[in-house]
Amino acid sequence: MNLNGEQILEFIPEPALVINDAGIVVAANEFFLSQYGVKRRLFLNTKLPIEELICFENIDDVHLEDEAFKETTFTVFPSAITGSCLLGRRKIDDQYLLVLKDNSVEVQLHDKYQKQLDELAEYSKGLEEKVKIRTRELSESNQYISGMLDSLNQAILVLNAEGMCLPHHTTNCASIFKTPPNGKSFWDIIEYPEDEQPFLRRWISHLIKEKINFDDIADLGPKIVIKNGTHIELKYFPLRSEKLKAEGVVVVARDITRIVELEEDLHTTEEFEKVLTKVATNLFIYRSAIEEQERSLKKLLAETVVDENKFKKILHRLKGSYSLFSMHALEKMTHQVEDLEHCEMPTWKSAFIILSEETKALHAKLANSLSLPPTISHIWVDQQKIKTIAKKVPRPYSDELLAIATMALTDYINSFSVFVDELCTQLNKKNHSFVVQGPDLPADYQVIRSLQPILTLYLRNVVDHGFWNEEEKNNSISIIFNRVNKRLNISITDTGRGLRPKTEQTSNLISGRGLGMQIIKEQLKDINGFHEQTFTDNGCVLSMEMDWPEEEN
Repeated sequence: MNLNGEQILEFIPEPALVINDAGIVVAANEFFLSQYGVKRRLFLNTKLPIEELICFENIDDVHLEDEAFKETTFTVFPSAITGSCLLGRRKIDDQYLLVLKDNSVEVQLHDKYQKQLDELAEYSKGLEEKVKIRTRELSESNQYISGMLDSLNQAILVLNAEGMCLPHHTTNCASIFKTPPNGKSFWDIIEYPEDEQPFLRRWISHLIKEKINFDDIADLGPKIVIKNGTHIELKYFPLRSEKLKAEGVVVVARDITRIVELEEDLHTTEEFEKVLTKVATNLFIYRSAIEEQERSLKKLLAETVVDENKFKKILHRLKGSYSLFSMHALEKMTHQVEDLEHCEMPTWKSAFIILSEETKALHAKLANSLSLPPTISHIWVDQQKIKTIAKKVPRPYSDELLAIATMALTDYINSFSVFVDELCTQLNKKNHSFVVQGPDLPADYQVIRSLQPILTLYLRNVVDHGFWNEEEKNNSISIIFNRVNKRLNISITDTGRGLRPKTEQTSNLISGRGLGMQIIKEQLKDINGFHEQTFTDNGCVLSMEMDWPEEEN
């Protein structure tokens, strides 16, 4: 489901706003309206700029993306309500989601507690009676503070220099850490790995000694831990004596599982939107990609004998096919399966089954989002039927019918320029030029089925191992094709460093297993073709020749 900022508001249990690029308030959730006394009609019928609704101190531009929450004070102008909050911002399409985690109570509590400490220091200089009176008042105040702290959705505990928990902690510790902290060490509470516990002991000791700034040392500690599926955010503060010497470490923890889930949902939605957009604009090419994936997965599932080299070639083709439509989750999964070496068949088989099921699930989700039937053959009109009808009608009607079943070969090859740009983005490189030249030839299903794995695998290798880093030299790709009699000639030239066979290549998600050119060779052999590579100081040239489909002749 494609969620925009206004729809996501329903899932956020904090005051939140949605604004557009121009800074106009688009929507607000009920938490915001009720907590800050704002009427919804204030911005329903008029374009209300964000600066006329609310002002944030030290926030120059609310459009800036920042995954971390930032502490700030604010004023809501219609109700004149002020306070402090943790402001989170995230861009969703052309909108910006602003989430206000109100921490006014915590700030007031801190100020109140500090004031009481100051008063206590002053009264301690007085008479014994004043001490008794103040002690009674302090006891009542501590009960009040403890009650307020326990009411917050946070766990607060205190550590000594040995990393042991002191008796002073809030009741929320047991629920957030899933265990009471009494008499336990900090590493036991957060279930820190045993081999890393010595580092944690030294880290806490340095926090207390403060030979280095407390905040700098605190930044080295664990910030988020996961216990029983719960994500816990940890923050550290010094507990100081009257002489301002650190005597302990205050640990403030809160459950951020819901925030993590929301961010994961947003990320998944954004990834799916990329795939959906590519599929919707390239249905003709998408058909070939689906069929190639189905054929490859059927081959893997049908095997009864382990042939690691054969498996890896098929998986490498699959990985390229997934990357063509930005199916990054499947691409990553396939790369992980490629790393399974010296495994028995059941282990390989289970991996292939999971990969097949995930592939089918994604294609079904795409078909549903595009309102297409789940059966592939129904997505496109039967091409053979169109060509049979075209033979029976005169021109120009026959030409119009044939145009439905074909696309220009130039347009098809040009579509790979977007694929190259996306690969460059992943690898921090840049494609400066992508040029395709050739006569007006059709690229129907048979042509695409033959060329798609070849172009996908080769261009992945060119970008990964051939392209220069952006600051080194310009990268360009030139593809020239021509048909001579019943043969198709294609030449791919790049200005990179060259794909030299003897160069050691590191395996990664894009390429690097040395299988790409082997697969291209086998693919060309199936269509009575061959290839030749030429390496120069200015790049690489791949020349290919193959049969042109008889049907098109």
